[in-house]
Amino acid sequence: MVKATNEQKKQMSLYYQQHKEENKIRHHEYYITHRKQWQVKQHTDEERLKARQRNAELKTKTMNLYGGKCECCGETEIDFLAIDHVNGDGNKHRKTFKGSIYQWLKKNNYPSVGFRVLCHNCNMATRYGRICPHKRKGEQNVT
Repeated sequence: MVKATNEQKKQMSLYYQQHKEENKIRHHEYYITHRKQWQVKQHTDEERLKARQRNAELKTKTMNLYGGKCECCGETEIDFLAIDHVNGDGNKHRKTFKGSIYQWLKKNNYPSVGFRVLCHNCNMATRYGRICPHKRKGEQNVT
């Protein structure tokens, strides 16, 4: 992309100032003819509830397939559990798809390598290669 020079920027600014009303009308006409592209479908409460239930069922199924409890502390409450990328590459992985990790795992036949269940506390504690406090406590008790 070629950058505009200062002189070109001044000319463009002057043009837009001189044709402000024309541009306003043109932009409005474009919006009117294309607004359906930007309108978001209004979902009913019933549709939202069904979607929430489907997502909860998918999360429960996924958690159960991956052990159903935190690998670190043993937490079993589904609301506290999350899928962890074992190699710490979750951010990079999430940029490669749209939707939830649970949908991605289902679509890819629940791969057995690279993912595990951790509770949110343990998941946050192990970010950036750190050791979870549960494991540190165990190491301190051993010595």
